[in-house]
Amino acid sequence: MRVIALCCPCEVQDLTDIKTSILGYSKAQVEELLQNERVEYEKVLRSQKERIFSLREENRRISLELEALKQRESAIAAALVDARAKAEAIVNDTRQKLVHEEAQRKAEMANITQAAEKARAVLKQVAQEAVDAVYGMRENLEGVRKKIRLDDEEEPTKPVTVVETPRVIEVPPSPSQKAIDASPWEQYRLS
Repeated sequence: MRVIALCCPCEVQDLTDIKTSILGYSKAQVEELLQNERVEYEKVLRSQKERIFSLREENRRISLELEALKQRESAIAAALVDARAKAEAIVNDTRQKLVHEEAQRKAEMANITQAAEKARAVLKQVAQEAVDAVYGMRENLEGVRKKIRLDDEEEPTKPVTVVETPRVIEVPPSPSQKAIDASPWEQYRLS
C-alpha cells in the first residue's frame, strides 16, 4: 500500500518510507519529515519573499523611468509645438518680406521705366535738334554751293573747296514705337 501526504498545497510527498506501528506512523519519522518539509517550505517562502521584494523594487524603478519618460515626452511635445510655431512665424515673415520686396521691385521698375521714357524723350528732342541742325547746315551748304556756282560762273579761276557733311548716328526707335518706312531722319522731323 502506498500513502501520499500533502505537505503543502502545491507539493505531494511520498510517505512509503515511513514505518508504521499499531498506533500509526512512527512519531520520530513523521516529525523528521515535517521538520524537513518546514525547512524546505521556509526556503521556498523566503525565496518568494525575496522575489516579491525584487519585483516591487523593479516595479518602483520602472515606474520612475516611466514618469521620467512621460516628462521627457511632454517636453518633446512642447518643443515640437514651439518649433512648429517658430517655423510658421518664419514662413510668414518670409512671405511678408517677399511681398514687400516684390512691391519695391515693381516700384523700382516703374521708376526705371519712367526714367527711360524721359531719357528717350530727351534723346528724341536732341536727335530732332540735331536733324534740324543738319538740315539747316545742308540748306546753308546748298546756299554756299549756289553762291560758289554763281561765283564760279563769274570767276572760273577760283578754286572750289568741297566740304563733307557730318554723319549723323541713327537712333533706333523704342520697341513700343512703330518704325517709319521713310528716311531715317523723317521720324524725327517735326510736323
